[in-house]
Amino acid sequence: MALSLRTASEDQKTPAVHPGWVCVRGWAAVGVVILHSCIAYSSVSMPGLAWPIRDSVPGGWQISGITALMWAIEVIIMPIFLVLAGHFAMVTLNHKGGWATIRSRMRRLGWPLIMGVCVILPIDLYVWLVGWLSEGTITMRELRALKFHDNIDANLWGLSHLWFLPYLMTYVVGLGLLDLWACRHEKRLSNWLRCNTWSISAIWLTSVGLIAIAPQIVWGFQHAFLPVPTKWAYCGLFFLLGAMLQSTNGMWNDISAVASRMFPIAIMMLLATVAMGQHATDLVGMDVDADSQRNGTWSLSVMPMTAIVLALMTPTTAALTTVVVLGWTNRAIRQPGRISASLSAASLTIYLAHHPVVAATQIMLKTAVPMWPPLVKVTLVVVTGVGLPWLMHVMHAARAARRDDDVGQAPRTITLPKPDIAKAA
Repeated sequence: MALSLRTASEDQKTPAVHPGWVCVRGWAAVGVVILHSCIAYSSVSMPGLAWPIRDSVPGGWQISGITALMWAIEVIIMPIFLVLAGHFAMVTLNHKGGWATIRSRMRRLGWPLIMGVCVILPIDLYVWLVGWLSEGTITMRELRALKFHDNIDANLWGLSHLWFLPYLMTYVVGLGLLDLWACRHEKRLSNWLRCNTWSISAIWLTSVGLIAIAPQIVWGFQHAFLPVPTKWAYCGLFFLLGAMLQSTNGMWNDISAVASRMFPIAIMMLLATVAMGQHATDLVGMDVDADSQRNGTWSLSVMPMTAIVLALMTPTTAALTTVVVLGWTNRAIRQPGRISASLSAASLTIYLAHHPVVAATQIMLKTAVPMWPPLVKVTLVVVTGVGLPWLMHVMHAARAARRDDDVGQAPRTITLPKPDIAKAA
């Protein structure tokens, strides 16, 4: 009976790739690179984040702009990825079922995670230590022994930028198991995951409570090998929101219809939220010593009223901006450009490989050209952080195409005009 329910409704769901979301996915990956490129040049270190160098000077409009850009991306970038991931996980689930969705996502996310842990994280570690060595934070003996003084490595150990993959894997497993349970009781999970006043209010109130308890979820970074409960719950709410939006018939059409009118409100709220969060982190940064500020060994602790305002504004701004961006691109973009399509196809490679590239470039620029303007350095770091992983992807696709030619198969295209983001999200 459960199988017949799914088969009968299969034609009602359209797993078509949204051309606008191809662009969003590609440029959101670039946004992650921009975020990490800004960290070394921001006015204060991101709370709890260990970064290899600091290369900023107090004051100056360039530093202020870079800091604001860093926080603006930090507020919205993960919600965008998570809503997309929840949407497409629900699409796959409705067509293939719970077990098939779990298996496909475990393969697509598990292998990159294993490769990242085995290859990228060791490179990351020594890039970080070289940066600390160049800053005089550690000695060569400490680098060789991987033993450090004064607990300065407290925030060094963890999955670094790869934290997103295990979080997403647990969400997919949970969604798949819920679907299997629903099918066992001859129900459809999509009939339960609906957007209404009660469900949206519950998500909003929970997200506000989480930010009130742990503002470091957004206004900082939490290093760990296992998911941090508060961060896991906050991110999971956006994944759930994406699944609910996909399950509610006509919801994306309704959002797309009003997205252009909501854009100014979303931008104003984002500016206000960034101003409040940046003010809070600046105040905390004034009360710590230089070494702790440089290495990120301090955490965000704000006044109660500031915490309440941040808790109210942060998830509201993140959710509103996310749905407005996705709704507007869904309606306005009918065909992704070649650059956007290529970035989307290479987005996973960019995500995996950019981190040590960005940090190494920042270290080299500080050593070689310390007097260059921060905006010039950020631009060079972004170009390098996006360009090298993208080139790796293109070269791999070219080799695959030549291999297909050698065995008499149809060659693969290098820059895909319509990549299947439903499978990769």
